[in-house]
Amino acid sequence: MSSKNQEVSQPLVVVAAAAEDLEDFELLVTDVARALELVPAPELVAREEGSEKAIEKLLAMASSVSGPLLVLPARHHAGAMPDRAGKARGVVARMRRVLIPSDGSEEVAAETRALYRRFTRVGVHVTMLHVMTENNMPRMWEGSGHHAAAWFDELRRRHGAAPDVLKVVSGEPGHELRVQAGAADLVVLFWRHDSRAGHAAVIRSLFARGIEVPKLLVALEWMEGHVSAGHVPEPSAGSG
Repeated sequence: MSSKNQEVSQPLVVVAAAAEDLEDFELLVTDVARALELVPAPELVAREEGSEKAIEKLLAMASSVSGPLLVLPARHHAGAMPDRAGKARGVVARMRRVLIPSDGSEEVAAETRALYRRFTRVGVHVTMLHVMTENNMPRMWEGSGHHAAAWFDELRRRHGAAPDVLKVVSGEPGHELRVQAGAADLVVLFWRHDSRAGHAAVIRSLFARGIEVPKLLVALEWMEGHVSAGHVPEPSAGSG
């Protein structure tokens, strides 16, 4: 069996609080599955948005599956507006804008490049976000200047990104990611498949604050075995 067929046979687990939430994001789910070459596998999971119990349940579920987990926001939290018939209208028609945070490390940058290729080949605009903190700031940092420009160039090279694709901000990662997430249809969150206390801090922060954007949790080990090392099809028509 080819690597491509192996990928197609794997599920994209999609978690929603209710059936109507799946309906609201039906096209987005299809777009995500298409980009990753996976088959959607919806699951209805009752949850209280933002509660610690709900976050632990979602992380435990993400730990129990090898592939990506797509978590959809609940309709009553997602700002759906009624149409003329008085029925709830889907929040996101298609997946057009994706935000992929990166810590700048070689490992995460490589996986970011791989997903970037997958999303852009189906006509999706990707923004890579790097949050500069005291922990990942260059050892010799004097603000703007020649060496700062060289650092930005290296960061873009590492991610394989054009200047308008990689966005660099400074601050607390969870806060900055929440701010940037509002302009996206999907936020991709790489993690190391570890839901124990003290791990996945940024993911916990996003769920705790109830960011009303679909979130795709992707284990780095899954990326290495199925996307980064796999076949990337030639670019095709956009997503709609």
